Amino acid sequence: MKKLIFVRHARAEDPTTGITDFDRSLTAKGKVISQQMARRFREKENNPGLMITSPAFRAIDTAFIFANELGL
Repeated sequence: MKKLIFVRHARAEDPTTGITDFDRSLTAKGKVISQQMARRFREKENNPGLMITSPAFRAIDTAFIFANELGL
């Protein structure tokens, strides 16, 4: 059976920093939390198959963290 799993990015920079919404990055805490969640995900899903991400910077940050943890 195939699964579709959505992963939302963690906390991103405040939109008041003058950066466009599209270009906002994860905060340092957001990166730590993403790493923790990626480890928990790896414990439950040993082969995620395919990852697709939004081109928004915070989503790409999250995807790279998950890809690194999953060995993709």
